[in-house]
Amino acid sequence: PALSHTERIDVLSTGANRVNDPALRARLLARIATELMFSSDWRRARTLAERARTEAGRANDPSVLPEVLMRHFHATCTPHNLEERRRYMRTVVEIADAAHDSVQLFFALSASASAAIEAGLRDEADDYLDVAFSLGVDADVPVLTYNVECIRVWRTGLDGDLDEAERLALSAIEIGKANGIANAAMGPSMQIGCIRWQQARFEELLPLLQMRPNTVDPSRSVLLSRALANVDRAHGEAAALLVRAAQQDFADVPLGLNWAGLMVAAAEASFLLGEARVARVVLAHLASFRDRVAFNGTWGIAPRAFAAGVAAAGAPGVAGATVDEYFEQAIVVCEQLRAPALRARTAMTWSRVLSERGAFPGKVVSLMEDARESLDDRRIDR
Repeated sequence: PALSHTERIDVLSTGANRVNDPALRARLLARIATELMFSSDWRRARTLAERARTEAGRANDPSVLPEVLMRHFHATCTPHNLEERRRYMRTVVEIADAAHDSVQLFFALSASASAAIEAGLRDEADDYLDVAFSLGVDADVPVLTYNVECIRVWRTGLDGDLDEAERLALSAIEIGKANGIANAAMGPSMQIGCIRWQQARFEELLPLLQMRPNTVDPSRSVLLSRALANVDRAHGEAAALLVRAAQQDFADVPLGLNWAGLMVAAAEASFLLGEARVARVVLAHLASFRDRVAFNGTWGIAPRAFAAGVAAAGAPGVAGATVDEYFEQAIVVCEQLRAPALRARTAMTWSRVLSERGAFPGKVVSLMEDARESLDDRRIDR
């Protein structure tokens, strides 16, 4: 912890280059990947995570697999390899359980639950988390207590009580700070940002997004563009940011935990701003993953079919029936997640798409009634 990011990379890289033991080299490579996954070297992080997994296989040492595969999971967490990640996380859970390592098992179960949410399998995710929470209570370790509170945030959000979810996010920050958890505010703050999106209040994040301008950061550009798209006088700036981020088909947007959520934001921004080319690119990225959920480990953002529907509505030449098919699929996924507030958000967005298309008003009215029923299903911040 006393070393800077650059110094840690240097130390870990030197060790990985010198060590002969493949098990130790696998751990070192995996840790470098973790250091790099949110940096501009995110491509190298994915490569190193894969090399670490190869080295762990060569080592034939089950004790090294949990750490290496957990780090691989986070460094390569995109819809493209969801089934692979779900498969090897089952191996990690089995190893950690056999080793009676409560902390390792907790995080393995938590990651498995995240993957289950990505797949739209709420019951499976709940089964994993029920065991994880029991471990967290029994172990009484601060880092687990903090993580349990963070997980309670997104579970409560799925259940539809966004007020309570926000209260839990603030509680998680206080628990983290009281127990010396590094960067305790980061995850819960991301959760509050996602709550604002679900409440259709994303423009309230503009002061935060504009605080540290970085014109070469495509991820920030996508989020800022989405927030500015709600401000009529800022549409020109929003469009410029979005088009810049979409250069080479979003090739510079990091493939990782936040990728799917950024595609949701880009889909909405392209529709609201009338950027048809960008909408077409987003649709191409998401078309194969419509049955899955954009989940960044802190919040179930939206079914990818939702983003595909919005992008299809903004892309040229896509039939209205195809757009409606995507939104229908998104509604089904919301039902699988038992997520009434997210279903309401989906229905309201679909109604806007239909209105702008000039569709028969009866369908719009039906969707708005569906949204109201979803909101009334539980006490929800409207």
